[in-house]
Amino acid sequence: MGHIQRFRHAMPGAILSLLLASVLAPSAHAQNDALSLDLNADAARLAWAHLIPERQIRVDASWLHHQDHGNVASAGFHITGNAATAERPINAGLGGRVLWAATEQQNNIPPMLIMTPGALVIAPVPDEDGAGLAVGGFFDAKIPNYDRIGFGGHLYFAPDILAFGDLEQYTELWLYGSYSLLRQGDIYLGVRNVKGDFKRASDFNFDTGVHVGFTLKF
Repeated sequence: MGHIQRFRHAMPGAILSLLLASVLAPSAHAQNDALSLDLNADAARLAWAHLIPERQIRVDASWLHHQDHGNVASAGFHITGNAATAERPINAGLGGRVLWAATEQQNNIPPMLIMTPGALVIAPVPDEDGAGLAVGGFFDAKIPNYDRIGFGGHLYFAPDILAFGDLEQYTELWLYGSYSLLRQGDIYLGVRNVKGDFKRASDFNFDTGVHVGFTLKF
């Protein structure tokens, strides 16, 4: 468990460092970086993506925080390309994300009954955390003849064999529709479901439902 604890403390700092570097570091190419922020009443997600066009590679990092359910931080690597025709391109990527997920369960799960010698004790469910490698991909596209309007999403899954610590399985699904207000700025409306199976809490939802956000391209 020692390596999981070290990973737990190191992962959020590494994600934040990548996010800050994306803003402060100069870029040799225009609009190869994107910084996104979305939120609803209970959760917020900050994400950064960097495209290396000459190699068709995208790297990204994100941090999802729910005020009652916990945190998920991840860093990803993808091979990208056009998944459709030249006339109607769909940008897509395949790859994976290394993630760390930590629950805050005491406000969401009824206390446990623990049998001790001579007594039955009611105890709160302890928080859990773990790491994983989630494989999957993303896509995004513009509507033909209405290039201000776009849509996209992603899907990632970490089975038990690729999950460590308290985490036994992880799934993340995101779909959105966007509108380009500026050449370098979009707004979007999305729906997200992020959940994990843990040793004590199965089907634990980190975030589910609708959110609004914006993306800055630079």
